[in-house]
Amino acid sequence: MVMIATSEPVLFFERFFVKEIQSKNMEISEEITPDQEKVVEELKRRLIDEVTPKMLEDKSLFYRFSKARDFKLPEAEAMLRKHISWRKEVNIDAILTEYQPLEVRSSN
Repeated sequence: MVMIATSEPVLFFERFFVKEIQSKNMEISEEITPDQEKVVEELKRRLIDEVTPKMLEDKSLFYRFSKARDFKLPEAEAMLRKHISWRKEVNIDAILTEYQPLEVRSSN
C-alpha cells in the first residue's frame, strides 16, 4: 500500500480521482491520424451491439481500447471482448442498482 503524506487529503482525492472520472466522460481531445480513426470506428462498428448502454456512456470507450493496443484492431477487439465478457460475468452494470448487502448479525 502506498501512503501519500498530504495536509489536505480531500484535495488530493479530488485532484487524483475526479480528473480520472471526468476523463471518461470527455470526448477524445487528442489528435489522431485518419488511420487510427478508422480503427476506432471499425472497432465501434464490430462491437456496438455487444456493449451495454452503461458502457456507451463512456464516450472514449472505443478510442481507449484502440489506443491501449496501439491501434491494432484484432488486439483491441480481443481486449474489449474480454472486458465485455467480464462485465457481464460479474454483473458490473447492476452493482449500484441491484446490490443487496448481506444481513449483518448482531453479537447479542
